[in-house]
Amino acid sequence: MLIETFSVGPLGCNCSILTDPEAGEAIVIDPKTRTLDLDLPTAEIAARMAGWRAPDASQVRPGSVHHKYVRLVSSAHFGCVV
Repeated sequence: MLIETFSVGPLGCNCSILTDPEAGEAIVIDPKTRTLDLDLPTAEIAARMAGWRAPDASQVRPGSVHHKYVRLVSSAHFGCVV
């Protein structure tokens, strides 16, 4: 994975590009515009989303950090839960 950070715009705001040259995919993170863009065709994104299935919650080992995360994390709408 290749990560590049460079200054853009008049204020020199950082913009990061995460890329995998072998797969030909890139993610562009621009904090100034508050965007995260995946450089893939819309059809490819739709195909990946159609094939995605949520992990089986019964496979989480009780007492693990992952189990605690699953129990405590909810929508950001409700705020932080510690």
